[in-house]
Amino acid sequence: MNIIEIIELKKNKKKLSQDQINFCISGLVNKSIPDYQISALLMAIWFNGLDDNELYFLTKAMIDSGKIYKFHPEYKKILIDKHSTGGIGDKVSIALRPILVSFDLGVAKLSGRGLGFTGGTIDKLESINVNTDIDLKNSKKILNIANMFIVGQTNDIVPADKLLYALRDVTGTVDSLPLIAASILSKKFALESDYIFIDIKYGQGAFCHDIETAKKISNIMKNLAKKFKRKVYFVLSDMNEVLGNTVGNAIEVKEAIDFLKNNSDVGTYFKKLMFDLVTLILLKTKKCKTKKEAKEKINYVLENKIAFNNFCNWIELQNGNIAKIKNDTFFKPKYWTNIAAWKSGKISYKSIIELAEIGVDLGSGRRKKEDKIDFQAGIYLHAKSNEKIKIKDKILTLYSSKPIKQDLIDKAKKIIKIS
Repeated sequence: MNIIEIIELKKNKKKLSQDQINFCISGLVNKSIPDYQISALLMAIWFNGLDDNELYFLTKAMIDSGKIYKFHPEYKKILIDKHSTGGIGDKVSIALRPILVSFDLGVAKLSGRGLGFTGGTIDKLESINVNTDIDLKNSKKILNIANMFIVGQTNDIVPADKLLYALRDVTGTVDSLPLIAASILSKKFALESDYIFIDIKYGQGAFCHDIETAKKISNIMKNLAKKFKRKVYFVLSDMNEVLGNTVGNAIEVKEAIDFLKNNSDVGTYFKKLMFDLVTLILLKTKKCKTKKEAKEKINYVLENKIAFNNFCNWIELQNGNIAKIKNDTFFKPKYWTNIAAWKSGKISYKSIIELAEIGVDLGSGRRKKEDKIDFQAGIYLHAKSNEKIKIKDKILTLYSSKPIKQDLIDKAKKIIKIS
C-alpha cells in the first residue's frame, strides 16, 4: 500500500477502506510512515470528514493498537464508565463514583492530566496523595474491594491516540469532530464497561463553543457506539460558568467531598449536574424506575454519609491521605487574598477562561507538560454571574503556596464587572 495514494484519495473526497486505515495507523505506531504524511492525512480528514464506516475503521484500528482492559466475567456487577469532555471547575468524576457504588454499581475510569486552564482528574487526586499509577492487575484488585478505581492512562492503552493527538495539536486539526469522536471513544471502548455516560460540555470553557456543535459531536458518537454495539448515553451541559464554586486541585477535591458529606457549601449548578447525571445512570441501569425515586435515594446516600464512606474506602486503597481527608486538613494554603466588591450591584465575569488562567498563574495548572503543579493553589468564587452583591462583599479568594503578587490581584479584578 502507498500512503501518498491514501492521502490523495481523502484529499479528493474518496472513501478509505478498512485495510487502508489499518495501514495508516499501523505505520503511525511502528513509525514506518513519517509524521508529515500522517499530518497531511489528518488535514485531508479535517476538510473532507469521515463517513460512519471510515470512523468505525479508524476507531477500531486505534483500539487495536494497544491493550484492552477486561473485567468480566470475574467482576459480577454492572460496570460503569463516565467521561467528561472537560471544563473549568469540573470535579464531577471525583464525586460521582462513590455515589454509584452506593447503588451496587462498579465504576472504572482511566483519566488524564490537565494542560492549560482545564484541570485533570489525575492532578486533583494526586493533590490528596492518591496513587493513580496502577497497572491492570492491581486495578482489578481495587475494583473487587472498593467497586471503583480511577487510574492514569498508560502507554499500552490506545497508543495510536496519543500519537495522533500530538500531531493534531500542532497541525490545526484538534477541532475535527470525527477525530474528536475517535479519540474519546477509542479510550472508552478499550475499557470493557457495560455502560458509558459522556458529559459533553459547551460554551466559553469547552471545546464545543455552542450547543449545536455539542449536538453534532454527540450524534457522531451515538452512531459510532451503535457500530461497536456499546451502550453509550450523552448529557449536554453548559460550561459558560465555572462548575461549582472552586477552581484548582485540592480546593476542587474539597468541594467534591463537601458534596459527598451533604454540606451546603457547594455550587448550585454542580449539585444539579450531579443529581442529573446520577439520575440518568440509575434509570438506564434500571436501579430506579422514576426520577423521583432516584432523587430520594441519592439524598439518602448523601445524608447518611454512605457515599462519603465509599469515597474514603476507595481513597485508602489507592494510598490517599485518608487522615487529612477525614479531619479536613488537606487544603491548607499558606497564602490567600480576598477580592471584595468596590460597589453594590450585579456581578458578572468578563471571561471564565481568563478567570481560569488566573488559577494557572497562581500555580494550579500547567503551561507546559513538564510544569509542576501547586496543589494548594486555586480560586474560590463567593459570587457567580448575575448574583447581587453589596459593597465590601467577598467576590473571589485567591490561594497559593507562594506569596500572591499584586499584578495578579489586579489582573483578577479586571475580569470582574459590577453593574
